[in-house]
Amino acid sequence: EISCSSEKKPVHFTAINPVDSLAPVNDSTRVITLQKNVDAIRKAGAVPIINHPNFVWAFGAEELGQVSGWSLIEIENCHPSVNNRGGIGKSSTEEMWDTLLTKGMKVFGVASDDTHAYKDFTPNRANPGRGWVCVRCDELTPGAVSNALDKGDFYSSTGVELEDIASDGASVAVKVKPAGQTAYVVEFIGKSGKVLSTQPGPSASYKFTGKEGYVRVRINDSNGFLAWTQPVFVAKK
Repeated sequence: EISCSSEKKPVHFTAINPVDSLAPVNDSTRVITLQKNVDAIRKAGAVPIINHPNFVWAFGAEELGQVSGWSLIEIENCHPSVNNRGGIGKSSTEEMWDTLLTKGMKVFGVASDDTHAYKDFTPNRANPGRGWVCVRCDELTPGAVSNALDKGDFYSSTGVELEDIASDGASVAVKVKPAGQTAYVVEFIGKSGKVLSTQPGPSASYKFTGKEGYVRVRINDSNGFLAWTQPVFVAKK
């Protein structure tokens, strides 16, 4: 993690698989600080993740929309102090994601545990295992994993496991790995965060009409856990 600050706000990143060392770059505005660090991470051969935008309400879609060269943002950071859900007058991280996607940006959503606490396991501590990603790649190497993340070939989760995600250009389908008596609700979401279809799991599919802009999937389970797939961009008809 690269911890920067600008305009009295934290601006944090993760650099995945760098080949060169990195130092924080602090600048006069959050947008410039975001851009310079994204550029530095890319120059170091790494894949950048922009971390927890709602931590101390640091920045939002307005700032993120002015930054290029990145594709990954934390939509679910399981540290107890990062305000994922937003508030009155403050966008949630998912709302930011949909705003950027609706603008036509190619952005993929990451979940992480942001773990700091390894001994005291309580709901208000940042413990391991509460958020993660699962990538699809041909080999278990740092390069293959980071490349899969960069191109969006993964899903994010706080507890829901998926057996498969598939899109043939005309539709998208998901299959959840069932866990005991857990029930699942599958939501297909399009531009501006509109819920296009809500279906029972563990398997569900959605056929494109050509008006969606993009379609991403959020899976909710009956125990409060979630999973998110990455957006499929839909050709206009």
